[in-house]
Amino acid sequence: MGPSVASDIYTVGRTLAVLTFEFRGYQSEYVDSLPPMSQVPPFVEHDAFYRLVARCCAPDPNDRFLTVEDLRTQMVGVLRQVVAAGSDHPATLSSHSPVFDPPVSTTETLAWWELPELKHDDADPMLDWVANLPTSDPVALHAALQGASERTPEVLLAQARAGIRVGQQTWVEDAVRGLLAEDPWDWRASWMRGLWALSRVGTAQPTDHDADRAAGHAAASHLAVVRDALPGEIAPRLALALASEIGGYAKAAELDYDRAWRTDAAYVAPAAFGLYRVRLGRGDVDGAITALDSVPPGSRAHPRARWLRAELLRRRGGLADLRESVHSVSRLTLDPRQRAHFSAGVYEQALEQVREHGERPDWRLGEVRLTRDALRRALEQEYRFLADYTPDPAERAALIDRANAVRPWSWT
Repeated sequence: MGPSVASDIYTVGRTLAVLTFEFRGYQSEYVDSLPPMSQVPPFVEHDAFYRLVARCCAPDPNDRFLTVEDLRTQMVGVLRQVVAAGSDHPATLSSHSPVFDPPVSTTETLAWWELPELKHDDADPMLDWVANLPTSDPVALHAALQGASERTPEVLLAQARAGIRVGQQTWVEDAVRGLLAEDPWDWRASWMRGLWALSRVGTAQPTDHDADRAAGHAAASHLAVVRDALPGEIAPRLALALASEIGGYAKAAELDYDRAWRTDAAYVAPAAFGLYRVRLGRGDVDGAITALDSVPPGSRAHPRARWLRAELLRRRGGLADLRESVHSVSRLTLDPRQRAHFSAGVYEQALEQVREHGERPDWRLGEVRLTRDALRRALEQEYRFLADYTPDPAERAALIDRANAVRPWSWT
């Protein structure tokens, strides 16, 4: 075929392989292929690098990167992952992605609509027309999209997303078929199918955990295609981690959450919450707390991370844990009733610890000394405060009774 962009990209991939490891047989046994991933330590240690080289050296030129600029962008992303792998702290810098917006999740859960959104293609002739359509009602949006003068990728992607929002698989599949008819290698088709599968999680009535796991497996198979096509992007890693977590592959999920956590500051919060869920699921409370501690103070997710941290420490229940739990929420802006409920729970547990192990008058829970009388007075105060905020007369009476019962003896 002679020189071409595809052949140059192939050459770059082979050169990277030869320069990276002792590539025995590259002129004989592996003259037109790569050795198995498991036999090459750099591939095992950095799977993103393997996927980059594998796509460069794909036997079918159509499976390779389309342009050198595409390759350059992904190489930079892979380099960032490789460098980050040697770090033991969350990323502090973020990188611009040409194809994904940053994630928006600020809580301990992660749903399909909180994953990074695809960036719009400014070269699409229908982009302005699609952007002016109402998006609040997916059904109305779908109806409007049927009147498009041209079914370009932006029109099809808008249709797919509308279908995912209202649970209309036929809309999604119609859009995906349109994308693949235009370009059989368009990875956005797999992205939309992955989002569709994730959107099915939790929709079965009654709750069907097997169905949720099956949806996670289906999502993972589609999202793995996106990861392989874009080895330098973090968004597919985060989405794949979520799919693996739902599908029951906790170890794989943790690895991808950790990679996102180390590589890009925009992904630290959702990745940290993912690590929290996975570690807590296997009973690693210390690991879960460490993950929550990594959410930066400047993040909108930081207050929620501190609250979850406090709850974990409170459940563990030792006096040192309870002290740290109170400290975790001391600067949070909480609803007065929520704070009182939390404080009452902490004082109840502390009182049990003091009864069992003795007083620690040199220690404090916030402003309360760890003595029986001090804890009982603080607990009485919280019970009465909760009673004042409780509209239910029976519950209010019960809280007042508990306040009277815990109150220290006095002459009044």
